[in-house]
Amino acid sequence: MIRKGHWKHLYYTDGPAQLFDLKNDPDELTNLASTKPKIVSELDAELQKICSPQVESDRADQFTTNQLKAVADIPANPSSLN
Repeated sequence: MIRKGHWKHLYYTDGPAQLFDLKNDPDELTNLASTKPKIVSELDAELQKICSPQVESDRADQFTTNQLKAVADIPANPSSLN
């Protein structure tokens, strides 16, 4: 996600982009990505300067997987830990 001026762009590695005009649509009800591809492209480029969305998504997925594995290793009955 990146904001610039009144624009908010949501980048998804596995889905379509979203673009909102926060000045005219503060509730983010109308996705303008398909009607403003130039702005989406510009904000994509700005986001790439900050980070790699794919790398960050992969890292988040790995973190979630590790957390779920850790939870799965916790016994259902905490008293059995004694």
